[in-house]
Amino acid sequence: MNVTNRGFEYITQWMALTNNNASNGGWTVPSVIGWGGANGSNATSTVLPASAPTTTQGTGQWFDVGPFQEFSEARTVGTASIIGNTAATGTVTTQFVGTITATSAHTATTNASTGEVAESFLAFTTTKPASYTVNSAVTAGATSFTVASGTLVNGYYQLDNEVVHITSVTGNTVASVVSRAQNGSAANAAASGDTLTFGNIPGVGSSNPSNGDIFAHAGFIGLSLNNGDSVQFTWQINVTS
Repeated sequence: MNVTNRGFEYITQWMALTNNNASNGGWTVPSVIGWGGANGSNATSTVLPASAPTTTQGTGQWFDVGPFQEFSEARTVGTASIIGNTAATGTVTTQFVGTITATSAHTATTNASTGEVAESFLAFTTTKPASYTVNSAVTAGATSFTVASGTLVNGYYQLDNEVVHITSVTGNTVASVVSRAQNGSAANAAASGDTLTFGNIPGVGSSNPSNGDIFAHAGFIGLSLNNGDSVQFTWQINVTS
């Protein structure tokens, strides 16, 4: 199955291009495409996140700093091209096209944070940031929780529609102090099995361990895929000077 998603309606997060790269005129190009599932708190919706992506810059999904649930398939480097360059208006449109093929089945499950492919994102590198699975339900007011496995470290994370800041860790899996609702997001409950992923906080950069690298992400109606099925994603970025 090949599905082309053009000009995503739900562009959710634009990050400053601050990574120096001499081969690209001093800027790192966000040409890497990845995919994942719906965020756990809103997995049954056809619009992600719940606040709807019609909100203006600085509200709603603009707070997101990482993918909701990145799946195990490798990210792909998109083929870049300039499809529009309007000197009169100072607008340039860059397009990135890439295909990801499922290495296992993706179908709806009882776990809200896994299953169908329902998200695409544009990133800077093929290296995935560290992510963890929440071990039990997390209330909107909780300041501690555990993850199923792995070693948590201090840093900023995406937890469904919320950004959290872990500032103290006990042992390998227990965050003893969590600052909720960071980067302008709202505190929300998370379900057992939801994903906690390192995020790319503006201004934090590489000081965030295993720094996230998301540039923008988009949600769409979930797709049930068989092993070997593929999805072609087309991202378009309009830059106006």
